[in-house]
Amino acid sequence: MPSWLEKTLFAAGAACLLVLVGIALDRYRLFPVSQLDAALDAARDWRENWRHYLGWRSKWLRPNRRGAGVTRHDPQSAFAGYTFITGYRDGLFGAWLVDMDGREVHRWRIDPAALWQAAGYEEPPVPDVDISIHGAALLAGGDVVLNIAGGAVARYDRCSRLLWARGFHAHHDIAIAADGRIVVPGRQQRTEPFALRPSIRPGPTGFWYEDTIVYLTPDGTRLEERSEFEAFARHGADYLWASGPGVGLQLAVEDILHTNNAEPLDPTIAAAFPQFEPGDLLLSLRNVNTILVVDGDDFRPKWSMTGPFLHQHDPDFLPNGHIAVFDNRLTGPVPRLGWSRVLEIDPRDGNRIVWTYEGSDDDPFYTEVGGKVEWLPNGNLLVTEPQGGRIFEVTREAAPRIVWEYVNEVEPGWVGTVFDGLRIGYDAADYVGRPCPE
Repeated sequence: MPSWLEKTLFAAGAACLLVLVGIALDRYRLFPVSQLDAALDAARDWRENWRHYLGWRSKWLRPNRRGAGVTRHDPQSAFAGYTFITGYRDGLFGAWLVDMDGREVHRWRIDPAALWQAAGYEEPPVPDVDISIHGAALLAGGDVVLNIAGGAVARYDRCSRLLWARGFHAHHDIAIAADGRIVVPGRQQRTEPFALRPSIRPGPTGFWYEDTIVYLTPDGTRLEERSEFEAFARHGADYLWASGPGVGLQLAVEDILHTNNAEPLDPTIAAAFPQFEPGDLLLSLRNVNTILVVDGDDFRPKWSMTGPFLHQHDPDFLPNGHIAVFDNRLTGPVPRLGWSRVLEIDPRDGNRIVWTYEGSDDDPFYTEVGGKVEWLPNGNLLVTEPQGGRIFEVTREAAPRIVWEYVNEVEPGWVGTVFDGLRIGYDAADYVGRPCPE
């Protein structure tokens, strides 16, 4: 055999072997595939946020392409009241109220050092520049309960006095149950395989997150923490995480479900959902593109829907028996599969989508982080677009119209991220304008 043919055959064989090895490494997530993935994620983070890490410009700022303050308002169609907002302003996250003209009428401020000390941290879990408020509840009398930086839940009164803080891995959302309990998504960092399903094991970072739901009393006492993974495994609901290739052999990723919402079914609208019971929880599992309702006592799944939403946020029970969900259509910094949208779903009619609002080239609407939807008493929806730094009210007509829009411009040409938007009637905020004690 000629030497050139031997060399050619050797090179072809070596190339085939390398391809097979690469396929096997990727298929079974063997070293160094996971480590390379983690390095690429870190590189992407630096590429996108290097100005933030160098202290030049906060990652919570985005270019403004819309204007400032209230940019649209149809008084005849919008629900009049104050809008409660959490977001980035004046160099730090906080919460404030604006009127229908966009004027700030009240503000809550947080003192990071006092917060972390009250939450039991010897050292701040995150730098001040990384703090965000991602999940909030506004209570009667002006108290607020805030989910802060994934590290604490805290309650402040109307005068920004810290009433209590509890340190744990809270994230994304806060809901208040009918009995006053505070419901918060949590997570536990695990370094061992999951006992009930050993194929679930640590990923490239050496751990995996076990999603939980944490219950607190109104005074901050921690009642219990329930594992979603344990409940789903015991009820045979493995389909909720077994959606990727090879998961029957091994599921070694850090963040499997990424629960970003837990909303109890309120008794006042429970009659519209005869298939559920008051207190049942509506959950959003972002990383498997699934929303579901589970029993409020044992987390037994009662209903679920996977897609067509992509990395969704904030599904809500609506008074008409439907469910609204913020569909990010997440494809990274730019929309490759369509603009973000809001869907209204009828869970009693084959999960049929009965109404949609979607961004367009003429009126862009897209965010890769967060997103909120709230039903208003006049039937409109209030939508929070975090990275756009805006909150808008849209009608639920066949041809939806934006009848109010607020843009959180914090400096010329730049908007601050907003994570929560909530509209309340004027009579629900009698503390506005009242002085605080010295």
